[in-house]
Parts: sequence; structure tokens; C-alpha cells
Amino acid sequence: MAEIASGRPKTSAQPLTNAFDQFKRKRGPHLASGNTEGPALAAHERDRTIRKKPPSGTKRAGGGIRITKEPKIQPSQRLKEFPNHCLRISGGKLFCSCCKEELSLLKQSVKTHVSSAKHSLAKDKYVQQRQDDAHITDVLTEYFTEHNDEATAGLEPEVHLYRYRVTESLLFAGVPISKGDYLRPLLERADIKLTGSEHLRQYVPKIESLEFEHLHHELQGQSVFFILEQKKI
Repeated sequence: MAEIASGRPKTSAQPLTNAFDQFKRKRGPHLASGNTEGPALAAHERDRTIRKKPPSGTKRAGGGIRITKEPKIQPSQRLKEFPNHCLRISGGKLFCSCCKEELSLLKQSVKTHVSSAKHSLAKDKYVQQRQDDAHITDVLTEYFTEHNDEATAGLEPEVHLYRYRVTESLLFAGVPISKGDYLRPLLERADIKLTGSEHLRQYVPKIESLEFEHLHHELQGQSVFFILEQKKI
């Protein structure tokens, strides 16, 4: 009588319980067992291992690893033994500047590195970059000496070179120079102060001039022809 008076039909919880059980069976055992963290991993996922570095050292014939200790010498000794290979010392450790990696102090390890084809290619590229940097620095120094009334004329040559290279990279990548303002916090991690994009634009004419000079040097003595294709719009 109370149910009729309230006007609410009598419902049973049994259909809802059965529907939820069917949902759990469809979704998988992780819901049926009460685990709500996520689906259970597949067999190939459970067996997958994280890739790790191989143990350092020299492999023996029997398959074991013989750990080779670093010799107790100064890194400067390796610089004397392997000159003209762009090696340097940073933080008391031996580094290869052209390959941008730390080297072991083992003599055979250093010898293997500097004799590799990878190091040879990186060295040639590194030397060429250094020569280009020296030429650009000379050009910028000469320009700002003649135009000492410009606001940035008193900056150090390495600062001008860095700003020149940043502007050149933005142009080469097709990135608007104005985007350099967003990249500035990252680029200044090189411990060289950058400037706003409005001041970076002053390097564009210099980049253009040196680029034409570079092309002229490459094409000098060669026969060159141009093909112009006119497109109808």
C-alpha cells in the first residue's frame, strides 16, 4: 500500500547487478578482480625489458667482462700525445671538441677514437667551422670599428659572432627572427647574452653579403647558367 501511495513502481536491484557483472566480464579481469588502476599488460608487454647499456670493459674470450681501470695520469698527458685532434680538458676530464664527447684516459681507447672515420669527418667539419668563425669575426670587427657609433659596436667579438650565428640559423631554418624572443632563454644557456629580435635584424645584411661571397668563391672559374621558369597564376 505504501508503494502505491507513493506512486513509485517497485524496482529490483538484480537487473542492475547482472548488467554490471556483464560489463566487468567484457572489460577484462582487472575490473572483475576489483583492480581499477588500468588494464592488465599483454604477455609481450610483461616480458619486455628496458634496454640498458652493456657493461663497460674489455670482453674476454670466455665471454666475461674484464673491467679496465682508468690510468692515474693527468689528461694533459693525452693532449701532448695526441696533438691536432681537437682534444681539450674540461672539469678535469678529457673531451673531444669535434665529436662532443668525453673520452677515456686509456691510451689505446684515445688512439682508437682519433683513428676512426667518424672522428676524421667531425674534425674536418670542426676545423672548417673554426675557420668560418674566424673570418666572420674579422668581418664584424672591421664593420663595427668603422661604425663605432652603433649601439652594439662596443660588444665583444665572440658576442657578435654568437648573435650572428643565431640569426643565421633562424634564417636557414625558415624561422621568423621574431621567434628568437621565445627561444632566447634557451639560447642564453650558452652563457652568452643575446638580444631582442629587433636588434638581431641588423645582422641580416651582413649574412647576405657573406653568403654571396661564399657562393662567389664556390662558383669561381665555373660555367654557371640559370633557368627561370615563369608560372601562370
